[in-house]
This record gives sequence, structure tokens and C-alpha cells, in this order.
Amino acid sequence: MESLAEERARQLVPSDRLSTLGVMFAGIAHEINNHASFISENIQTISQF
Repeated sequence: MESLAEERARQLVPSDRLSTLGVMFAGIAHEINNHASFISENIQTISQF
């Protein structure tokens, strides 16, 4: 019974790492997209000045 629990715990570690990487990359992509959209939305305003 304990060996099954230990095996499941070992399987969860890589899964948790992948989940953490996914959240991190989603946050990075979100920040890049925010800056890119801010710049592209304000290009017309900047060019008027």
C-alpha cells in the first residue's frame, strides 16, 4: 500500500513542475502581449504628435 502511495507521489512531482512551467509561460506571454498591444494601439496617436 505504501509503495503505491510513493509511486503516485513520484508521478505528481513532474506533473506539478509542468503545471508550474505552464503558468509561468502563460504569464510571460500575457505580459509580452500587453506591451505589444499597448504599443500597436498607440502608434496612431503617437504619429499624430
